[in-house]
This record gives sequence, structure tokens and C-alpha cells, in this order.
Amino acid sequence: MDLRQLAYRWRTRGYVVLPRFMGWRDRVRLRAACDRAERAWRAGIPPDKRLGPLSNMAYLTSPRWYDDGRVPGEILHFVADRSVLDLIAAITGGAPLFHNTQYFMEQRGADWDGEWHRDSQFLAPDAVTEQRHIAESTGVHFRVALEDDPWLRIVPGSYRRWDTAQEWTIRREKGNGDPDGAVSVPLKAGDAMLFHAWSIHQGLYRREPERRTFDVIYMTHGTAEQRALTPRRCMPSEVRMASLPRDVRAFYERFARTYRRAWSASA
Repeated sequence: MDLRQLAYRWRTRGYVVLPRFMGWRDRVRLRAACDRAERAWRAGIPPDKRLGPLSNMAYLTSPRWYDDGRVPGEILHFVADRSVLDLIAAITGGAPLFHNTQYFMEQRGADWDGEWHRDSQFLAPDAVTEQRHIAESTGVHFRVALEDDPWLRIVPGSYRRWDTAQEWTIRREKGNGDPDGAVSVPLKAGDAMLFHAWSIHQGLYRREPERRTFDVIYMTHGTAEQRALTPRRCMPSEVRMASLPRDVRAFYERFARTYRRAWSASA
């Protein structure tokens, strides 16, 4: 699929799938790095809550999850991968700024369905503010399935418009049912998916099959307030930065420049 086709699918559906994006060896390495973080994260959950329901862990670029305090290069390099960044810039028209990482895994307790949502609703207390954020900013998920992952559902094209009455009831008033037109987007191990964070979507959380999906969230437009404040601890340390290739280091330096004032204000 060429860039024009990808851009068209992005504009019309709000998501694209990249089959066989990552080979077996790279998946094994990235999974091993993410699993280190997941084990530390799970160990910190109170014992009575470890069986869930749990959706995902976040902030895998924080040194707190690694016993040596050193974020694995597999994670830092993937977040700043030039081919990913160039693709996002080409189809969204904006330079990607790092926001967050997530790691999705299978459930250890009961199966459950996540809520239908737009990520924008977590940054806005009311409909007017959320509509402004949607109009002025762009959030992007780039995820790669390290094992088969059939558990994302999305309403194609919903990022381009505001909710129908049915959608508003379901996602903001805790109504029952699924939005009209919702589809499942299954990924095979190694597939990647790029989707607009303002799309109406839902995650399903199951005990089987095994699930390991690494997801990076970027922002390509919008003010610092619309991005929400990414914690300082997600920035590689100066020592770690010195060990990174120049282009990777430049990506994180831009991230730090964007957030430095907000970090200082929140200290």
C-alpha cells in the first residue's frame, strides 16, 4: 500500500493497518523489554487487585520500572523510530510529539468490555471544551501487536465529526449497546495500526488468547494544555540520552523543550 492510499484511509476512516510491520526477532526483543516493565508494574499493584480488571500499564519510558534504572533501548528506539515518525507526519500533516506509552496484556481474572470513548474526553470536562480540543489538536496511536490482538473496536470516520445522540449517550452517559457502524480491527502478531485518538473506540479485555500489544501515543497539533502533561520521569536521563543515536536524542530533546515550562510550573 503506498502513501497516498494510507493517507486516504486515514482521512476517511481514521485508522490504517500495516500488515507484517515488525519481524519475529524484533518482536521478541521488544516484548522482552516491555515484559520487564509489566512485571515491575504488576508487583506494585495491591495483591487484592492484581487479578483486575486491568486495561493496560502506561509510561514504559519511566526508569522506575527497571531494576537498573535504565530504560531498554528497544523501547526508546521504537518510540523515536524515524519510519514511524515520518509516516505519521506525512498522513497527519504535523510533526509527532511524544505523549505516552501503553502496554496491553491479557486478563488474569474475569473477561470484561472497556467503555466506548474518545481519548479527548479525558482532557475535557464538558462537550464544548472537548469539541474545541478535537478541532484544534490531533492525538495519534501507533501500536504494534507482539501477539495476535483482535480486541480493538472503532467507529470509522468518527474523528471527523461530533457524536450522534446515540454515541453521546453510550460514551458520556454510560448508556448500553454499541455505536452504529462500529467495526473490529484484528491484528496479527507483527501487524501495526495507526489510529486517530479522537475516534470513538473500545478495548475488549479477555483472559485468552495471550495479549501483548505496545502502543505509543503522539500529538501532532495542539497546545500543551490540550496534550496534558506528560511526566518528567518519562524523559530519558542525561546519561541515557548520551548513549542514544543523534536522531533519537533529537526527538526526546524536542519533547523536553516542549514540556520544560510546564514541568517547572508543576514542581
